[in-house]
Amino acid sequence: MTFKGPKSVVFDLQKKGISDKVIQTVLEGYTLREQLENAIQIAQSYLKGQKRVTPKVAKQKVKVFVMQKGYSKEIAEEVVPFLSFEAQSEMEAELAVKEIATIYRRIAKKYEENESALWYQIKGKLYQKGFTSSVIEQAIAQFEMEKEEWI
Repeated sequence: MTFKGPKSVVFDLQKKGISDKVIQTVLEGYTLREQLENAIQIAQSYLKGQKRVTPKVAKQKVKVFVMQKGYSKEIAEEVVPFLSFEAQSEMEAELAVKEIATIYRRIAKKYEENESALWYQIKGKLYQKGFTSSVIEQAIAQFEMEKEEWI
């Protein structure tokens, strides 16, 4: 069985020239429960490949992916509570430190006279990437410890 959503099924059947009446009959047999179960399965498989993003971004990407597979927005939003974002949460702090290092290298020279402006810019960029304030503060502390070790 394929895990296509109802919109994708309709599109495929219309493409093959099947009448709308037959399509409606087929869709009546595709219950909301089946749709939700299928959407959860494809979302779980997609989520396995999303380890290098924050949980917030992973949730957004999962919703978009499920909708791209032909499911409604409501189904896509119902899928999220059934998923586990532990892998993303575990890697979030490590990922934040790596992001800080990258951003720091990129903009440090521009803000070398004003360190508070540098950290303001770094925090802003991390917020944009979906990191929470607690993770950002923890990552900054860890980065500064690592930075002192370099010197």
